[in-house]
Amino acid sequence: MKNQKLLEISEWAFLTTAALGCLMTLRVAIYQFAVPYQLNYEEGNILNAAVRIIQGANPYPAIQPPVYVFNTYGPLVYYLIAPLVKHFGPVFLYPRVVVCIAGLIIAALIVVLLRKTGVSLKLSLSFGLLYLTMPVVQSWVFLLRVDL
Repeated sequence: MKNQKLLEISEWAFLTTAALGCLMTLRVAIYQFAVPYQLNYEEGNILNAAVRIIQGANPYPAIQPPVYVFNTYGPLVYYLIAPLVKHFGPVFLYPRVVVCIAGLIIAALIVVLLRKTGVSLKLSLSFGLLYLTMPVVQSWVFLLRVDL
Protein backbone atom coordinates (compact mmCIF):
# COMPACT_ATOMS: atom_id res chain seq x y z
CA MET A 1 0.00 0.00 0.00
CA LYS A 2 2.82 2.39 0.89
CA ASN A 3 4.63 1.60 -2.39
CA GLN A 4 1.44 2.21 -4.35
CA LYS A 5 1.03 5.66 -2.76
CA LEU A 6 4.67 6.49 -3.50
CA LEU A 7 4.22 5.38 -7.11
CA GLU A 8 1.11 7.57 -7.44
CA ILE A 9 2.95 10.62 -6.05
CA SER A 10 5.91 9.94 -8.35
CA GLU A 11 3.68 9.76 -11.43
CA TRP A 12 1.99 13.05 -10.52
CA ALA A 13 5.36 14.71 -9.90
CA PHE A 14 6.67 13.47 -13.25
CA LEU A 15 3.56 14.67 -15.08
CA THR A 16 3.71 18.08 -13.39
CA THR A 17 7.40 18.51 -14.22
CA ALA A 18 6.87 17.46 -17.85
CA ALA A 19 3.90 19.83 -18.17
CA LEU A 20 5.92 22.76 -16.80
CA GLY A 21 8.75 22.00 -19.20
CA CYS A 22 6.29 21.78 -22.08
CA LEU A 23 4.78 25.14 -21.12
CA MET A 24 8.23 26.72 -21.17
CA THR A 25 8.88 25.31 -24.65
CA LEU A 26 5.56 26.66 -25.93
CA ARG A 27 6.20 30.02 -24.29
CA VAL A 28 9.45 30.42 -26.18
CA ALA A 29 7.82 29.19 -29.39
CA ILE A 30 4.97 31.70 -29.15
CA TYR A 31 7.48 34.50 -28.66
CA GLN A 32 9.47 33.35 -31.72
CA PHE A 33 6.44 32.91 -34.03
CA ALA A 34 6.01 36.63 -34.61
CA VAL A 35 9.63 37.36 -35.59
CA PRO A 36 9.14 38.77 -39.12
CA TYR A 37 12.43 37.54 -40.59
CA GLN A 38 13.87 34.10 -41.07
CA LEU A 39 15.50 32.63 -37.99
CA ASN A 40 17.10 29.78 -39.90
CA TYR A 41 18.43 29.48 -43.45
CA GLU A 42 15.94 26.85 -44.55
CA GLU A 43 12.89 28.90 -43.53
CA GLY A 44 13.45 31.26 -46.43
CA ASN A 45 13.78 28.39 -48.90
CA ILE A 46 10.52 26.81 -47.77
CA LEU A 47 8.67 30.12 -47.93
CA ASN A 48 10.19 30.80 -51.36
CA ALA A 49 9.04 27.41 -52.66
CA ALA A 50 5.51 28.11 -51.41
CA VAL A 51 5.54 31.48 -53.18
CA ARG A 52 6.67 29.77 -56.39
CA ILE A 53 3.77 27.29 -56.10
CA ILE A 54 1.12 30.00 -55.73
CA GLN A 55 2.65 31.77 -58.75
CA GLY A 56 2.15 28.57 -60.74
CA ALA A 57 5.84 27.68 -60.90
CA ASN A 58 7.62 24.47 -59.95
CA PRO A 59 8.83 24.48 -56.32
CA TYR A 60 12.13 23.06 -57.56
CA PRO A 61 13.75 25.69 -59.81
CA ALA A 62 16.13 24.62 -62.54
CA ILE A 63 19.81 24.93 -61.78
CA GLN A 64 21.06 28.05 -63.51
CA PRO A 65 23.97 30.39 -62.99
CA PRO A 66 23.95 32.04 -59.55
CA VAL A 67 21.82 32.45 -57.46
CA TYR A 68 21.49 28.72 -56.77
CA VAL A 69 18.36 27.59 -54.92
CA PHE A 70 18.17 24.07 -53.54
CA ASN A 71 14.84 22.95 -52.14
CA THR A 72 15.87 19.78 -50.37
CA TYR A 73 12.57 18.60 -48.92
CA GLY A 74 9.84 16.62 -50.56
CA PRO A 75 6.92 18.53 -52.08
CA LEU A 76 4.43 17.84 -49.25
CA VAL A 77 5.63 20.66 -47.00
CA TYR A 78 5.74 23.15 -49.86
CA TYR A 79 2.19 22.36 -50.94
CA LEU A 80 1.01 22.39 -47.30
CA ILE A 81 2.43 25.88 -46.75
CA ALA A 82 1.37 27.31 -50.15
CA PRO A 83 -2.31 27.94 -49.20
CA LEU A 84 -1.19 29.83 -46.10
CA VAL A 85 1.12 31.99 -48.20
CA LYS A 86 -1.64 32.56 -50.73
CA HIS A 87 -4.09 33.63 -48.04
CA PHE A 88 -1.84 35.57 -45.63
CA GLY A 89 1.05 36.54 -47.90
CA PRO A 90 4.71 35.54 -47.60
CA VAL A 91 5.02 35.78 -43.82
CA PHE A 92 6.60 33.30 -41.43
CA LEU A 93 4.00 33.44 -38.64
CA TYR A 94 1.32 31.05 -39.90
CA PRO A 95 3.64 28.40 -41.39
CA ARG A 96 5.59 28.39 -38.12
CA VAL A 97 2.35 27.79 -36.22
CA VAL A 98 1.63 24.82 -38.50
CA VAL A 99 5.05 23.35 -37.67
CA CYS A 100 4.37 23.80 -33.94
CA ILE A 101 0.99 22.10 -34.33
CA ALA A 102 2.82 19.21 -36.03
CA GLY A 103 5.04 18.98 -32.94
CA LEU A 104 1.96 18.85 -30.72
CA ILE A 105 0.47 16.13 -32.92
CA ILE A 106 3.67 14.09 -32.56
CA ALA A 107 3.43 14.47 -28.77
CA ALA A 108 -0.20 13.32 -28.91
CA LEU A 109 0.79 10.30 -31.01
CA ILE A 110 3.37 9.36 -28.39
CA VAL A 111 0.59 9.43 -25.79
CA VAL A 112 -1.68 7.28 -27.96
CA LEU A 113 1.05 4.73 -28.71
CA LEU A 114 1.98 4.40 -25.04
CA ARG A 115 -1.67 4.03 -24.04
CA LYS A 116 -2.11 1.24 -26.59
CA THR A 117 0.80 -0.65 -25.01
CA GLY A 118 -0.84 -0.48 -21.59
CA VAL A 119 1.06 2.41 -20.00
CA SER A 120 -0.98 4.45 -17.53
CA LEU A 121 -2.55 7.72 -18.67
CA LYS A 122 -0.35 9.83 -16.37
CA LEU A 123 2.86 8.25 -17.64
CA SER A 124 1.68 8.40 -21.26
CA LEU A 125 0.93 12.10 -20.91
CA SER A 126 4.24 12.66 -19.15
CA PHE A 127 6.27 11.11 -21.96
CA GLY A 128 4.21 12.88 -24.63
CA LEU A 129 4.88 16.21 -22.95
CA LEU A 130 8.49 15.26 -22.30
CA TYR A 131 9.01 15.02 -26.06
CA LEU A 132 8.30 18.75 -26.29
CA THR A 133 10.93 19.50 -23.64
CA MET A 134 13.80 17.78 -25.45
CA PRO A 135 16.48 20.33 -26.44
CA VAL A 136 16.37 19.40 -30.12
CA VAL A 137 12.59 19.86 -30.21
CA GLN A 138 12.75 23.10 -28.21
CA SER A 139 15.10 24.62 -30.77
CA TRP A 140 13.14 23.45 -33.84
CA VAL A 141 9.45 23.59 -32.86
CA PHE A 142 9.04 27.28 -33.73
CA LEU A 143 10.97 27.22 -37.02
CA LEU A 144 9.53 26.77 -40.49
CA ARG A 145 11.34 23.49 -41.06
CA VAL A 146 10.25 19.89 -41.50
CA ASP A 147 12.74 18.32 -39.11
CA LEU A 148 10.18 17.38 -36.46
